[in-house]
Amino acid sequence: MKNILIFGAGVIGSVYAGKLALAGHQVSVLERNKRLKELEDNGLLLSKNGDEIIKAHVTIISKLKPNDIYDYIFVTL
Repeated sequence: MKNILIFGAGVIGSVYAGKLALAGHQVSVLERNKRLKELEDNGLLLSKNGDEIIKAHVTIISKLKPNDIYDYIFVTL
């Protein structure tokens, strides 16, 4: 299991975060503004086959702490 940070939770970041979390990794998502509020309220939701909604278990953060350590960091735009 890897500790992964996804920087940005638009479409691409959300898909990466969700799939990596479902694969068993510890995933944190760094987001701000309106999307941060959506994630805090609803969590990270993925559509499976267009008919089933799955909630991926990720940690939602709005800033990094000086002692945060990640195995991988993905910057998604």
